[in-house]
Amino acid sequence: LVFKLAFDQAELVAEAGGDAAFDAVMVELTARLRHILRAQDVMARPERARLAVLVADCPEARAKGLAAKILAAVSDRPFTLATGALTLSISIGACEIPGRGSSVDELFARANSALRHAQRLGGNRLCLFGDVPLGRVTSRRDLLLADRLGKALAAGQLSLAYQPVVDATSRETYFDEGLARLAAGPGRTVSAGAFV
Repeated sequence: LVFKLAFDQAELVAEAGGDAAFDAVMVELTARLRHILRAQDVMARPERARLAVLVADCPEARAKGLAAKILAAVSDRPFTLATGALTLSISIGACEIPGRGSSVDELFARANSALRHAQRLGGNRLCLFGDVPLGRVTSRRDLLLADRLGKALAAGQLSLAYQPVVDATSRETYFDEGLARLAAGPGRTVSAGAFV
């Protein structure tokens, strides 16, 4: 099973000290989880404010009990920061292996969808991927495109193309519309419909 964990009050952690505060709460979170998880379970920090946990031999049916222990370990006592104590809670998204993920990327995308759904439901809870309403599931393609868009913005690979919007009968130009274009390689673009 893969768990993705994120603090429900990430903005409070950021206000308390930015990256240093996130580092401090993540170190304390992993210390708390070491008392709950087994030696064969693996923790990783794939993002600034998220933790991934690979839990061996844990079907979704057993995940609820483990998640309850993790939720309690986080919310039962405040986290210690240089600026003072901070009471936090987390949301957990989970996806079973191999039943629901065909690749590592797909598995993490599904765990992230479950995590976001848990946060939408108010946080401080577990959401299993199988419980996420179909319209709320983020596809791997969408996640990869979102990552590509972020990188393209940072690299200046987005451009605007303008075209007139014309009345078919009178041939009068109503306005010019701007269309975002994402470079897909030399002389190629991703269609706007693929990312709008």
